[in-house]
Amino acid sequence: MIPINLEDILEQSKFDNSNFFGSSKNHLLFKFGNPTEIETYKNQEKFYHYDNVRFGINQNEVESVEIFFYNYPDIKYNCKADEEIINISKELELNKLFFLLNDKKIEWAINHEQSKFDYLMISLSNNIRIYYTIYDGFLDRIYIPVSSESN
Repeated sequence: MIPINLEDILEQSKFDNSNFFGSSKNHLLFKFGNPTEIETYKNQEKFYHYDNVRFGINQNEVESVEIFFYNYPDIKYNCKADEEIINISKELELNKLFFLLNDKKIEWAINHEQSKFDYLMISLSNNIRIYYTIYDGFLDRIYIPVSSESN
């Protein structure tokens, strides 16, 4: 499993690739080895999957990270909110998520994204997006844009 501190990502308002992932596809390969799956789009490598983590690639640069939960029921990340440990997992209830975001003073807004599947999308003030499936209410994924800036 790719080591991700989701609490730090939420608090720092960005996914700092200069300190954690590097900015190139080659750095991913060096740091984590061959991906479990490579998705292509228009004959270009577009996404590198490492189990439940997907890296978006654009012109050999990492531009986004998505953490998937829906098909990975055993994946959990712990975050602390007001002395309570919140398990970020497929079964994270919306009230617990809002409690966590409010505790960390992260502004959020709810949107509806309609595609092949309907999603409840929670947009955070730091451009992170959290997707829940409308059909069954489970956490689907967290989308994190990669920042090229250092802290």
